[in-house]
Amino acid sequence: MKYGRQRINLDNQRFIGGVGWRQNEQTYDSFTITNQSLPNTTLFYGYINNVNRIFGPDDGRTGTPAADVDWDSSADIININYRGLGIGTLSAYAYLLDLEDAPSASSKTYGVRLSGVQGKDTKWLYTAEYAWQSGYKDNPASYDADYYNLETGIQTKLLTARLGMDVLEADDHAGVAFSTPLATLHKFQGFADQFLNTPATGIEDRYGSVEGKVFGALVQLTYHDFNAEEGNADYGDEIDIAIAKQVHKNVHLLLKYANYNADDFGTDTQKAWLQVTVSF
Repeated sequence: MKYGRQRINLDNQRFIGGVGWRQNEQTYDSFTITNQSLPNTTLFYGYINNVNRIFGPDDGRTGTPAADVDWDSSADIININYRGLGIGTLSAYAYLLDLEDAPSASSKTYGVRLSGVQGKDTKWLYTAEYAWQSGYKDNPASYDADYYNLETGIQTKLLTARLGMDVLEADDHAGVAFSTPLATLHKFQGFADQFLNTPATGIEDRYGSVEGKVFGALVQLTYHDFNAEEGNADYGDEIDIAIAKQVHKNVHLLLKYANYNADDFGTDTQKAWLQVTVSF
């Protein structure tokens, strides 16, 4: 049991995460219980009364109102993780988000996720996830929308390659799409962060990635093709590159680059980061 300000990272952080990439990490003022008394099973419950977001300082900054710095909330999150199937890890979850400072982001989401690896020298990677969402508490919109992710890949001693599709559907009658306001969003749908808020017409992200070692550095190349889930809009595409290397036992370097080519959404965007991590 934990009470106080803490990290909460569930599954792959697609719904609940800490956005650890940011210098100002997202944390939660909450009460949580984790139980592992059943074989191969982790039961998690959390009650969140405040979300400390990545924005700051407390009085806001240019382009970020102070109201976005943290969200008063009354959120219940439940996650059950089972590892005894032999084919992968199965998760079932319910996330009931009453975000008092962001009522339009309040939602209830129920879903299931299976992720696994098969093989020895050459491994087959696979993930399948489905979730259903609707408005909750003071959300002014009445909507229903689905989410699903399908991913497959192969891992060898030389490289790892993946193909996948990540879809957040839209409810065209309500003009609202599936949202994930507490996710580690930078991890999904491109490093350029063009889709931190799901467009009203939803989004289909078809992606492929390859990663491997080059001169002792881990190099990852990812391509995204973004389209509207509702309608025929072609949002654009993006190429992401990440290079990571341990240059000393206490020093780690990370270089990232994103190039988003806009079509029917946003503007052409390029971003680059250099991160140095020192541990001691």
